[in-house]
Amino acid sequence: MAAAMVSYRPGAAKPEVDRTRWKQQRIALVKVDGIGDFVLATTFLQIFKNRAAGSDVTLFCQRPVGEIARQQFPAWTVIEIPAQQTPLRSIYFDGPTRRRLKSQRPFDLLVDLRAYRNMRDSAVASWIPAKTKIALQNAYPESQAWVKCPAEERIYDRLLPLPDYAGSSTVRDIQNHRLLAEYFFPNLPDCRSALPKLAVTQLEKERLVQRFSPKLDGPFLLVCPGASSPIREYPVKSLATAIFQLLEEQEVPVVIAGGKSDARTTLPLTEALKGATAPLNLSGQLNLAEHVALISLSPAVLTMETAHAHIAGALGVPAVVITGGGHYGIFAPWAESQNFRWLVNPLPCFGCGWRCIYDRPLCIQDILPARIAGNLMEILKGGSRTRQ
Repeated sequence: MAAAMVSYRPGAAKPEVDRTRWKQQRIALVKVDGIGDFVLATTFLQIFKNRAAGSDVTLFCQRPVGEIARQQFPAWTVIEIPAQQTPLRSIYFDGPTRRRLKSQRPFDLLVDLRAYRNMRDSAVASWIPAKTKIALQNAYPESQAWVKCPAEERIYDRLLPLPDYAGSSTVRDIQNHRLLAEYFFPNLPDCRSALPKLAVTQLEKERLVQRFSPKLDGPFLLVCPGASSPIREYPVKSLATAIFQLLEEQEVPVVIAGGKSDARTTLPLTEALKGATAPLNLSGQLNLAEHVALISLSPAVLTMETAHAHIAGALGVPAVVITGGGHYGIFAPWAESQNFRWLVNPLPCFGCGWRCIYDRPLCIQDILPARIAGNLMEILKGGSRTRQ
C-alpha cells in the first residue's frame, strides 16, 4: 500500500543540476519533521537564503513549524502539511493534502533536507512536481529498512552520499546540512563551519516585553521542562530542587514556558516553585515565533534536549541542557561553549533510540540537581551577555 501512494518519476534520472541560475528558478525545499530538526536545518537554509537571494523559493514543512519558518524566511512561500501522528497512519495521507501538493506548478528543483526519511517523507517529496529532485541518501540503518519508502532512486534524480561521520565531533544532522550546502555552493568556505542560526527583530522583543511587563523587563531564568516524550524529561521534583539551590545563591525571576502539550511538566513545576518564588508560567500562551523571541530575551535557559535547546543555541543564548543518550551525536550536543552546556550521565548504551534497557532513563535522571544548579550559577554570574 505504501508503494501505491508514491508518485514515481516517469523516465530516467535527470543530469546534474545547474547551480548557476538560482534567480531564474522555482525551488522547493522540503523539511517535514519537527521544530528542533528545522532549527538544525538552518545550517543550510540560511546559506541558501543568502546565496540564492531572489530565487522563487517555496518551503514545505509540517505544522507548527511554519510559524518559525515565516519568521526567519519572510520572503519565501511557506506551505504547511499536517503533523505526523503515527508511522503507519501517516502513510495514508488525507486526500486534500495530497491533492494540494500535487497541484503545485512544477518546480525547477526540489531539495529534500531530511536524511532520516520514512515512508511518509519520501511520499510527500514524490507528490510535489519538480523537474529535478535531490536528497541525501537515506540515513536509516538496514535494521530499520521497514520505515523506508521503496525505490527512492525512482523518486529522486540524485541521492548524495552521506558524510563520513567517523571521528567527527560535529553532530550528524549538522554534518548533513553542511554537505548539502557544499554541494550547492562548492566554492563557499563557510559551509564547513556553518551552524544553525536564528534571528529575532527588536520589534518582536519589544512587543513581548510590553505584553508581559513587568515580568520580562529585566533578566530572568527561562525554564522549559517539557520534551517530545516523557522519557526525555528530567523529573519535576529534581528540577525544582536544582532551581531552589540556584535561588539560594542568586535571586532571579523564573519564567516557565512550553507548548500546551508540556502541561504535564510546566504545571507541576509552577506549583513546586511557588514556595520560593512566583514563577511566570507562559506555557501555551505563545505561538512558536513568540517563543523564539522569549528565548532571545533570557540571559539563561534551562531545558531538555529538545527544540528549546536548539533554538537557544541558534540564537546564541546561554543555556544548560539536560540531555540523554537516545540520539546522542545525531542532534546533540552542538554549540558547546562556556555559556552553553550539555549535561548528561554517560553510559555504554548510548544510541539506544530511546529504547531504554533500564526501568528509567539513567542517562538523564541520574544527573544531580546540584550539578544543574552549579552550571546555571556559573552562566548567570558570567553576566557577559546583554540584550541585543
